[in-house]
Amino acid sequence: MTTHGPDYSSIRSTFKALAHPYRRSMLEIAAIRPASLAEMCECLPVKSPTVSYHLNVMLESGVLICPLKWGSTRLTYEPNGARLEQLHSYIDACLMPQ
Repeated sequence: MTTHGPDYSSIRSTFKALAHPYRRSMLEIAAIRPASLAEMCECLPVKSPTVSYHLNVMLESGVLICPLKWGSTRLTYEPNGARLEQLHSYIDACLMPQ
């Protein structure tokens, strides 16, 4: 597919990350409010190492981010709004080709 406009090469990793149901669940959990690894584990039917693996995939793809908060020792994960906007723009471009 030839596109005119933004470079959507990073979209592939986003789709790959969201292809797994646990990772989609993680995005939904983090969309409600930033969540820690322990909170993700409470919401998913898998053990901590599996959740950690899937969190890393989400971080590497840019779907989730883990911003460091000053004074906090707790790591939390939240959706990367910029990456999700990029995905939204890509889908819009596919629905309304020029």
